[in-house]
Amino acid sequence: MKHIPKQEWLGCAIASAAMVADLTYDEVAAHWPDLDAARLRGAKELCSLLESVTETRWELSQCWRPVKAVRAFPFPDWPVAVFINDAALRPHFGQWIVVRREIVHDPSQPSAHIVSRYPLRDWVVTWITQPMRPDELARSQVRLRRRAVRNALRLLLTADYRLHNEYPPANRVVSRRS
Repeated sequence: MKHIPKQEWLGCAIASAAMVADLTYDEVAAHWPDLDAARLRGAKELCSLLESVTETRWELSQCWRPVKAVRAFPFPDWPVAVFINDAALRPHFGQWIVVRREIVHDPSQPSAHIVSRYPLRDWVVTWITQPMRPDELARSQVRLRRRAVRNALRLLLTADYRLHNEYPPANRVVSRRS
């Protein structure tokens, strides 16, 4: 998974969806241009965004009983988006992160961390959204990557075709007959 930092203060949900979907931050932000980053931080909104950009169904669960810190949470082997708070009671701060096994991708950090060394490992997990069928997410990621490569190649080939057909080669003399 490629680590993607957030590009605006409340952009943790957009960056998290981009990491899970293997897209750029801008591609995810443009996916639903009418919604702002703050609104996408809602748990249901992020779950819907993940379903849309991954073309896979996601389930959302609240994690209040018992409340566990990031360092103690049993994360699965597939990528999950997790909302963490600085405190279980009356939190002041919260944000979305992506975790896969023992690796934490926090959009507010410059790079990924191992859970045991993650600076916010004592924050508590309050929401988790994960693919209903993790194997389907893996297939979807491959399908979306192939689509992106095909589109990029199509653009390159179209540009190359235009370049070669609009301008004659430099060593070829074009004669004009009257």
